[in-house]
Parts: sequence; structure tokens; C-alpha cells
Amino acid sequence: MSPGEMLRSLRSLLAAPGRLALTLLGVAIGSATIVLVMGLSEGGREALVRANQGVTGSNLVVVSTKRLPARERVRGLPELSRADGRALSLTHMLSGHRVHADSGHNARAYYRGRDKRVRVVSGNPAMLDLYRIHVERGRFLVPSDIDGRRRVCIVGHEIYAELLHRHSLGKDLALEIGGTRWQVVGVLQKKPMVGSTTSTRIWDRKVVVPATSFDLRYAPDHDADRLILDRAQAPLQAVRTTVTAILDRRHAGAGNYKLDDPNGQKQEQLILGVVEILLVGTGALSLFVGGINVMNVMLVRVTERTREIGLRRALGATKRSVIGLFLFESVLLSAVGGLGGVAAGAGVLGLGTLALDRALGGFPLLIPPLSLVLGAGLSLVVGVVFGALPAWRAAGLDPVEALGQE
Repeated sequence: MSPGEMLRSLRSLLAAPGRLALTLLGVAIGSATIVLVMGLSEGGREALVRANQGVTGSNLVVVSTKRLPARERVRGLPELSRADGRALSLTHMLSGHRVHADSGHNARAYYRGRDKRVRVVSGNPAMLDLYRIHVERGRFLVPSDIDGRRRVCIVGHEIYAELLHRHSLGKDLALEIGGTRWQVVGVLQKKPMVGSTTSTRIWDRKVVVPATSFDLRYAPDHDADRLILDRAQAPLQAVRTTVTAILDRRHAGAGNYKLDDPNGQKQEQLILGVVEILLVGTGALSLFVGGINVMNVMLVRVTERTREIGLRRALGATKRSVIGLFLFESVLLSAVGGLGGVAAGAGVLGLGTLALDRALGGFPLLIPPLSLVLGAGLSLVVGVVFGALPAWRAAGLDPVEALGQE
């Protein structure tokens, strides 16, 4: 097909702007829907991870305390402790794995006559990665804080804003909690959450102190609420088996602990995946409807250009060239509509993400490359599939009969 013929086809399409606009709109809606749905899905997943106030990650094994009936509590002693965490970290199979013993204590923090409910938690440098938290001002805990049992703390964003009134960090900036003065050396970046709560278990209302200092004041028995193990690249089942064997030996098989369910996160991901497939299927259905519109328009064009087709055939045009002509127009319509839809979908996604970020906080703008490929690629497929019948009908016209049409 020569460039001249392509140009003439383009001009003939532009001769009916109303029909052209409706045809492009049908394809564009389908492509835009695919980009929008997949982008919101990816952004929603990331927002849920960011809003999670606990540990997140498929490479983590979490051991928490299990409440036993009263008659079994004596046999269940001792409770989970930092000693269990050290025992796990010293095990040969788990060597090189990070183990964090997590403990917390609800309290009231005071500063210059004001007070606020907070949760004091034991911390170490590994917490930043485990909990996906970031420091906005100052610094986080360092090994010397742990070894020296220093009375320093890192406060959540809400505590810094409401209780400390964003005062500059320094030796004079300190919180009083339970009669102990903790120097504020850092402020955590705001960690958004979905919805609202008065609980102190969100990071914006937490005070992180060195684990050794925490034990001195709140946990003299070195008890731990949870043990968090980074399993790195080791097989999950092997790590779980090792952890269970070590803790059963240390706790005499009392069963006063429980491991997180490894299938829970997989089930959540499966549900989200099914929902995304259903929504993307809606976009594909919109493309199908747009494809029918393209086919109808091309059938009308075949009828309108019957004499032209007969003249082409009489002048020696082959069936293949006629099929190529109408397939080109069909694919052109679908491609322009698809690219326009991808661009529109990305724009709407940006505006929607901005609104969700303001409403919920922490909703990122993510445009998966696969959504762009599907949005544009499926539109081309639609052009070929739904343009085949009109092209085949045009090529099958008898030249003599076509020339005789009015």
C-alpha cells in the first residue's frame, strides 16, 4: 500500500468527523479503563503496604505470644523473651538472619505541662526496614544507643506536631514518660493509615527507645510481645520448622506462642488479583464494544465506496491490496483510539490518585507498563479482528457489479 493511498484513506476518514469521533471514543474508553483500573490497583496495593502499621514483607516470619487457658499458664512459662530472639539468631541454620524482639508499653508523655497518650516500643536499627518507616528529622537508633542503654527516643510525627509543637531537636528537647526523661533525637516521617483510630499502636503515636533501655524501665524480665525474623533467601518452611523446634525446646513444648499464617498474605493477594482481573475484563469488554463499532463503521464505508472498489479492481487491484486498504483504515482507527485512551487513562489516573492521596494519604501514582501495553496492544488487535470482515467483504465484491452501483 503506497503512502499516497494511506493519505487518501486518512482524508476520507476525516470527511465524516462526527462518525470518526464516536468510533474513536468507543475504543478509547476501553483502553483508558484498562490503564485506569490497573494503575489504581497497583497504587492501592502499595498504599495498603505503606499504611500497614505492622511488619510487612513475604520474607518475614513473625512469632507472637499465644494466650493460654489459666490452668496451662504455669506450664507455659517462660513467656517469649529477648533471650529467645538471641537463641534464634545464634542458630547455625538461621545465622545471618535478622531477629527483632518487639515489646511495647502504653504510657502518657509530658512536655511543658502538656500530655499525650503514647506507646513506648523497644527498638533497634533493624526496625526501619522491618516496619517500612523513615526518619524525617534527626536520626534513628544506632548500636551505641543500645550498648550504652541511652535514654534517647525517636517520636512519631503526631507526637512531634501536637505535643512538641515542632520544636528544634537538641539536648533541651525531651519527653518525660513514667518519671524518666528521654531526649528526642529523631522524628519519624508521617506514616499514613486507612481510616482513623484513637489507638496508640500507629507509628505516628509511638515513641521508639533502645531495647536495653526499654527493658530497664518496663520489662525487667526481658519479655517480648513478638519475635520478627527476616528469613532472607532461606526456604520458608525450613525456617518455620527450625523456629518451632528451637522454641518448643526452650518452652518445654508448652505451645505458648504462634507463628503467623503464611497463607494469609497469599490469600489477600489472590483476592486482589481476582478483583483486578475482573475489572480489567470490564475494560476488555469495552474494547470489544468499541470493536463492534469499528466493524459497523467499516461496513458502512465499504457500502459507500462500492464503485471505488469496483474501479480499483477493474484497474488491476488485487484482493489482497483491497483487504490491506480496509485493514489499514480499521487498524488506524483502533490505534488512534487506543493511544488516545491510554493517554486519557493516564491523565485520569493522575487526577484520581491526587484526590485519593489527599483524602487517604500515602496513595502513590503508579502506571504499570503492562497496562500501557495492554491498552494500546488490545486496541490494535481489535482493529485487525473487527476490520477483517469488512475488508474481506470489500475484496469479495464483483468488479462489474460494483461499477454498476449508484
